[in-house]
Amino acid sequence: MDEIIRIDTENYDDDRLVQLILDTEFEIPIDSELDTDEEDNYATDDRQVISVTKCRELAENSLVFCEPTSSQSSTTKPTSDASNEPQPGPSGVVSSNTGKRNVSTNSKSGPVKTLWKCKKFQAPKDIDFSGSTDLPSSIAELQTPTQFFSYFVNDEFLELVVAETIKYSVQKDPNRPFHVTVPMIRKYIGILIMMSIVKLNNIRDYWNGNIGNPVISNTMSVNDFENIRRYLHFNDQTLCKPRNHPEHDRLFKLRPVIDHLCKKFQSVPLEAQLSVDEQVCATKAHHYMKQYNPMKPHKWGYKLFVLSGITGFAYNFEIYSGQENSKMLPNEPDLGASANVVLRLSRIVPENQHYQIYFDNYYTTLPLLLHLETKKIHSLGTIRRNRFPGLKLPEDKLLKKKPRGTSYENTATIDGTEVSVVTWIDNKVVNLASTFTGENPIGRCSRYDRKLKQRIEVRRPQAVEDYIKFMGGVDLLDMMMATHKISMKSKKWYFRIFHHLIDLTCVNAWLLYRRVHGNTMIQTKFREEVAVTLCKIGHKDIPKRGRPSSSDVQAGMDKKRKKGPAAPQPTIDVRKDGVDHRIAYNNESRLRCKLPGCPGFSYFKCRKCNVNLCINQERNCFDQYHYG
Repeated sequence: MDEIIRIDTENYDDDRLVQLILDTEFEIPIDSELDTDEEDNYATDDRQVISVTKCRELAENSLVFCEPTSSQSSTTKPTSDASNEPQPGPSGVVSSNTGKRNVSTNSKSGPVKTLWKCKKFQAPKDIDFSGSTDLPSSIAELQTPTQFFSYFVNDEFLELVVAETIKYSVQKDPNRPFHVTVPMIRKYIGILIMMSIVKLNNIRDYWNGNIGNPVISNTMSVNDFENIRRYLHFNDQTLCKPRNHPEHDRLFKLRPVIDHLCKKFQSVPLEAQLSVDEQVCATKAHHYMKQYNPMKPHKWGYKLFVLSGITGFAYNFEIYSGQENSKMLPNEPDLGASANVVLRLSRIVPENQHYQIYFDNYYTTLPLLLHLETKKIHSLGTIRRNRFPGLKLPEDKLLKKKPRGTSYENTATIDGTEVSVVTWIDNKVVNLASTFTGENPIGRCSRYDRKLKQRIEVRRPQAVEDYIKFMGGVDLLDMMMATHKISMKSKKWYFRIFHHLIDLTCVNAWLLYRRVHGNTMIQTKFREEVAVTLCKIGHKDIPKRGRPSSSDVQAGMDKKRKKGPAAPQPTIDVRKDGVDHRIAYNNESRLRCKLPGCPGFSYFKCRKCNVNLCINQERNCFDQYHYG
């Protein structure tokens, strides 16, 4: 017997003995109707012990709060109805004078008691979403996939990468600086995206004449690609503070990339329902920032915390380095390491517009729910028992004996905010806490019953239904990123994070494209068009010097034997870039003009676009195709 709670015989009758949440034994009057006559005969005095199980069976839907016995405490006595109302405690959190046991939520101000009752949650009336999800004209007017990707990875970012790369090459060898330009970095990123679609074991195989990719091999030489990988940098390493410095940044090498992408992601209007969860950037590198997460498909890697919408769009993120808690603002409370993650990521969420944020039990605490509610940001999350002081939930081993679909609800009013805790029994016991929804209205869901060997309908509380519907944004983002991932190995630890952020940007650009133009393009096609355009835009064909190689002769012979498939149409960004569109004469055969609406045939074609176009006295389809 862990402890005994004494109930005064004179002031407590059987009607006030109710469902007891903890598995604790209670002393009750000997003449109580909660026990049997046979048990009365075994009582040694005017009191006896009764188990919590029997109290729960006989008084299912009530609740009483009593203080535990101690050598310094007296028997609990009831007060009037007015005195039973929760009173503000010294820390601003509402406490109760009803004698309920509780755990302090503020150790500096002494014990603070919270009154939890078994009653239904009353949802607030004025919680309708009042924010705006309309996209600004700078986004709504974008047309092509490359334009959406370039909205995040713009020329400003590329110029920064070029400057830092040149600076690093000079620092490494002043006598042999590496010359790089913005088009070269753009092509380098295009090659990375193409590598996420076409998988080969060795990087140099992409330039192989037999199994290589012509888009990559025609964009730049393998030596140029390797040199860019060698010198690529994003920050001036001479400005990095030493490790023993209080302002040392473990992510200094990537800080400009992180800040730029976060700023661009945050410029997109938020969705009404948001979720916070962790993400793993898988790696095998030996680095002190690598974390182990057994609940993820890739268990070892760098950890990211992501604020996502239900579509999977990442509006904000931070990379875990162990230094995040030192970045709290002066007006933000310190709610603990896990809850502070939600505070930092939710800084971009407008206040008083009734946004909803969902998170799991790693982040959920009672002070976090209350703090977000002061900003009119409603929250819902699964909970851990030890983070909700005074809340006595039934043990899982007792709940598992109940039928599937059984649910319980406890509520408390703290500083004028009503908090609901819902317990639902499915395959496992699920506990959720919310400030805007509760158990009602009860819904239905389908589950498979092993005993009956058929699907049955079970009850499901509204809080559980909302959590299932809106919580999976980050998991959806992980799934979309896993289908096409840049998996190029590197000895530089920060390259793995940079490739992860490029993948994240591609998915965000694709989701934004779908938000504007609808679901008209799959992600593979979107990435292909972005990669080809970045590789070809502004590209100039440099003719080879010297005699033709035997492979070129053989290729010409094979082409004569059998004509290949029709050349694909170039993207609009490549077609209208105005760079190196030269006329070539095709003396093999006349092909149909590719200008829409033109019925003619022509011997002339664009060398860069590889399409036939009319050039004669009657019409000039070449100019209209590229500059019309």
